[in-house]
Amino acid sequence: MSAKHVFLGIALLGLLTGCARQAVVTSGPGVEDGMGAGEALLIAELQRLQASQEVYRAENGVYGLSLSALDFSPRTGVEVDVLEANAIGWAAIATTPAGDAECALHEGDARAPRAYVSAPGDVFCRSD
Repeated sequence: MSAKHVFLGIALLGLLTGCARQAVVTSGPGVEDGMGAGEALLIAELQRLQASQEVYRAENGVYGLSLSALDFSPRTGVEVDVLEANAIGWAAIATTPAGDAECALHEGDARAPRAYVSAPGDVFCRSD
């Protein structure tokens, strides 16, 4: 087994561990009842992006800044922006076109993309 395969295996294990983390909805109507459909869709897209980032880093040694380089296409109804990406971390936001919900995620040493994001590795959301 090559070193590249071992690294990919470790990256995928990290991804699976990360997917088990819980997303946090920080504010907005309905928070006490759980997240809405908009937030759930945004969280799913950021988790898909997280998987793409781990594969890209395993292959290139850095995280990807462009969605096309990551071979990532957001689902209909979601806009995703990678705000920062380098060898040690990345940050992104996902929003609905109407702007009524937003979720954000950052990994490694990347800056938190929004003030409501309090920890790396977890998805945090806000809704209006």
